[in-house]
Amino acid sequence: MVDNEGNVTLGAGSTIAAPFSLSGIATRTVSCGSATALPGNVLTVSPCGDTVSPDGSSWAKAYTDLNDALSAATDGDEVWVAVGTYTPDGEIPGDQSLSFGIPGNVSLYGGFVGGETLRSQRNVQAKPILSGDLNGDDVPETWTNYADNATHVITDNASSEENITLDGFIIEGGNTDSDGGGFNSDDSVNLTIANSEFRHNRANEGGGLYWYSNDSDLVALNITDTVFNHNHADTDGGGAYIYASSTSFDINLTNVLFENNTAERYGGGAYFYLYPDDNTDNTVDITHSIFRGNRAETGGGVYLFNDADETIEFNINNTLFENNTAINKGGGAYVDYNSQDFSVHITDSIFRKNMANDGGGLGVNVDSRTATLDVQNTIFDGNQANSDGGGMYIQGDRFTDVKLNVLNSIFVNNTAENDGGAIAFTNTSDYEDGLLNIYNSVFYDNQAQNGGALSAKTDSESAASFNILNSIFWANTASSSGQNFYSNDDGNTIDIDYSIVEGLNGPDDFAGSGDYNVGTHMLSSNPMFANVNLPWGVDGIPGTRDDGLVPLLGSPAINAGTPIGAVTTDIRGTGRPQGAAYDIGAFEVN
Repeated sequence: MVDNEGNVTLGAGSTIAAPFSLSGIATRTVSCGSATALPGNVLTVSPCGDTVSPDGSSWAKAYTDLNDALSAATDGDEVWVAVGTYTPDGEIPGDQSLSFGIPGNVSLYGGFVGGETLRSQRNVQAKPILSGDLNGDDVPETWTNYADNATHVITDNASSEENITLDGFIIEGGNTDSDGGGFNSDDSVNLTIANSEFRHNRANEGGGLYWYSNDSDLVALNITDTVFNHNHADTDGGGAYIYASSTSFDINLTNVLFENNTAERYGGGAYFYLYPDDNTDNTVDITHSIFRGNRAETGGGVYLFNDADETIEFNINNTLFENNTAINKGGGAYVDYNSQDFSVHITDSIFRKNMANDGGGLGVNVDSRTATLDVQNTIFDGNQANSDGGGMYIQGDRFTDVKLNVLNSIFVNNTAENDGGAIAFTNTSDYEDGLLNIYNSVFYDNQAQNGGALSAKTDSESAASFNILNSIFWANTASSSGQNFYSNDDGNTIDIDYSIVEGLNGPDDFAGSGDYNVGTHMLSSNPMFANVNLPWGVDGIPGTRDDGLVPLLGSPAINAGTPIGAVTTDIRGTGRPQGAAYDIGAFEVN
């Protein structure tokens, strides 16, 4: 799990410190350089380099203009850049069309002061600034004086499938009406970005980064230890726009922070448009990352869109979505299944204090023949919807072989003004029915007008089906109907067994006109949570051993569950079962 500072705690309890820093350049003094020759594939750049006859062979002979070094670089070269601020208009001052064009199979590394002889001697916190602010007068907080900035700070000057590395830089001040104000990479290159920060860039698509892949072979994008902060897109992808329509692709984001980015339409933090041409090797992985304070019309934190009939695996693991806002759907994230064979797996993650009209935490649209959504070991805490689905909103237009699973997860203090405080399921078409499986999960203190925890709202030609096992519904409230459950149509089916439900069989529990099938292993006794006033314990980190929603010894939830549908470990990684039978809820008591 991820705490307030971005530290990631895994199920076994280990902690990985977040590498994110918005502090800018570390304080280091640039050395005007040693004459010691460097390896033949290294070119140097420094503010105090050689202004007469530079060749980049040593720090004493460093280029002062980064574009001169890039022009001299050939296949396999590394360009080492000392701390300082560089603009791309050195050849023609004020020329907005100029950018830092990185050739294919060339790597850029920052973090040097001049004098290093090994790349390992650099300090990646001492990031050189690559700036599009040609006149040095930007006011980033209000986007003032950007009209005379470079249209792209960085571009790729490479051929399809060539490799580019950018490692250890700050990229700022790009301003364009096209794509990729900070970095425009539109040549299907294998791109690696590490230890960098994209800030205060603007574009039509991809304010910070625009990566486009349309190639016949496998193309890869790898971003690690990088920050996208305060970038803007006039349409999609405030921080980054990632377009993958290659035959196959491999996209990995690890330890990436998207913070305070905005988009007028889709994906405030990031927008993924996925359109592969083949069924093999199409994967996207987001791991140990944070989406915080981003804003868009739909998909405040991130928008995932699949528009092809090929197989795609999209995995989100150990990632925090916090304080993101969407005017329409999906405050934290929005998943748009617009095809077949699209699988999204969200594990060990947190959706906290996000807001949208529908789906405060997570919004899902299924217009697909074959799709899978797994939400496992994930927490929805304090999300808000102005209409339906405080924690999660699922809208279905076409279900044939669709599997939606919520496993080992916790929904606490989510709010919807209308239906489904925790989860709202809406099916509004004449296609086949939709199925949602909920196993070993906890729904506590969620609120809505109808269906404090869950709601199913369908039309006369469609239906929803909920299958619920080993779960706890407690302290949820509805101002109108359905303390825990609400259905608007007789065709909706809610099957529930081996669960604890407050007010079981009461007049306002199974509300509306659905077909409720209540099993014979149901309980209504208090689950005896450890401390409901501190649901995440004294440490404030969800999913750890002091959580207040862990049942105390003697709880009726202990040894009262079924192995049907149960996951082999609980939300903390503890093996199931620990006793004579599986426990009810997200925690297995040891």
